[in-house]
Amino acid sequence: MIIGNVSAPPDTEAMSMTTMTTIACAPTADRYLLPSQVADLLQVSPRTVVREAESGRLRAVRFRSRWRIPESALAEYLGRSA
Repeated sequence: MIIGNVSAPPDTEAMSMTTMTTIACAPTADRYLLPSQVADLLQVSPRTVVREAESGRLRAVRFRSRWRIPESALAEYLGRSA
């Protein structure tokens, strides 16, 4: 959690405060993958990845209208489906 005033680095001045708070409050420094990247790794279509996310079988987050899959979520998913 951010406490006090934090000035944004110059290249992030255009980011909204909500976005900056979300980034700063993230519990881990997990890298987020696009559905197309996950699809390439799993050799399925990006739509399949989105369906798995929508169903809750693959933990994912929506940023605006786009899905993002944390690497840790992909590892969990692969562990369950193996």
